[in-house]
Amino acid sequence: MKTVLQTLLLLGFISMNSQNYTLTDYNWTIEKIVTDEETLLADQEENFYDILYLQNSEINDENLNYVFSACDGQLEIIQSAQSFDLLLWGCAITPEHSDIALFFYNVYLSDESNEVNTDEGQVYGTFTYDFREENEIIYLDITNPVGSVATFSATTLSNENFNESQFAIYPNPVANELHIETDQAKIERIEIYTIGGKKVLDVNFLNDQPIDVSKLIRGLYLVKVETGNGSLTKKLVKK
Repeated sequence: MKTVLQTLLLLGFISMNSQNYTLTDYNWTIEKIVTDEETLLADQEENFYDILYLQNSEINDENLNYVFSACDGQLEIIQSAQSFDLLLWGCAITPEHSDIALFFYNVYLSDESNEVNTDEGQVYGTFTYDFREENEIIYLDITNPVGSVATFSATTLSNENFNESQFAIYPNPVANELHIETDQAKIERIEIYTIGGKKVLDVNFLNDQPIDVSKLIRGLYLVKVETGNGSLTKKLVKK
């Protein structure tokens, strides 16, 4: 009986800690993938475009849209089990991938996950996920069906200290001039990247300074805003 009570208390403690975070609270940088046969580490100097961006889907409350290393798709979340299936994903025609991103898609996802053909396309799953905190860094561990674990870390400050909603980036979609405003922290630098991770613009920012994006080709970009309090990344559509 004592063992059962200890187990229930432990599960309750894990559940309470897991509920402190959600998948959309942060942008997640991949750190490593651990399988039975090997451990693959991310290249820390070239991992910017290996960030997992998640946001709520406008189509279905249970789905999340994601962008990761020149690919995007949807996650179908199973909240009660803290798990998800991966569906509706695809990559750019000529994607730029790091070694760990290639491994993520070709091995961790395609080879090691259960693939099911549906009327909507191929579905991969089921994946479970959990959060943990070490030395003030929040980690997201995603486990695939064969037990391989992909570990991501949080790349933005907690919403308690760094409120993304107080940053205005407009217009979005943008044609010629992009404006970025905030009264929360001094903006020091703006960097714009393609989804494939190529830096296409780097600006030492001045207050009320419009950013000329007229020379960018149409498509989806990532805007990285550097401040004295930290950094955040937003998606931008160039029309």
